[in-house]
Amino acid sequence: MRSALPLSLACLCSLAACSNDDSGAPVSPGNVFLEITALHPRGSDAWLPPRAPDPSNADDVGYAGDPEPIVIGCDRRLGVDTHVEHFYLRAPDACGSDVQCGYLVIEIDPSDAGAAASGYAAAPSLSVDLGALDKAGKLDGDHIIRPRLSQPDGKPFTHPYASTPEDLTVTFTSDTCDLGGAGGGSGEPPSSNGGATP
Repeated sequence: MRSALPLSLACLCSLAACSNDDSGAPVSPGNVFLEITALHPRGSDAWLPPRAPDPSNADDVGYAGDPEPIVIGCDRRLGVDTHVEHFYLRAPDACGSDVQCGYLVIEIDPSDAGAAASGYAAAPSLSVDLGALDKAGKLDGDHIIRPRLSQPDGKPFTHPYASTPEDLTVTFTSDTCDLGGAGGGSGEPPSSNGGATP
């Protein structure tokens, strides 16, 4: 027993030294989670997407989603709410050494050539200007809304994710807008501030 004590102390000291070894590599705060939780197509309207049941709650049966088409208001802006976990949404110069930090990006109809419309923000909610789709006569119909996270340098954040963020496929239709009054009869939807686009 006496001879085992120095050996035990040596092992404990060795383990302590190993646990204090700082390799300098940033530590992940956990697997990132991102999903779209609601759309705000006009005024105070809120549209809720389909949601699968929560496996940790036996009483949760999920949600089938609100009816479509989604009526886009006269300002041609779409508010998007998301739920984000383990990723800090901050301005690019405020991330410091945080490896899971940056901003939220929402893309409408993404493709290899880019997106038909997009918006970004250092917050879980933002507004996307759909005016270009409307001017091109492509607002009414089916669209893909893609949520993603971006690193401060603009590169997409790719891992670690708890699960890959899912696209939302929806159908839009245009609100009937009287543009002949205060709008000046220009035929253009009224402008609206907010929600920067890249």
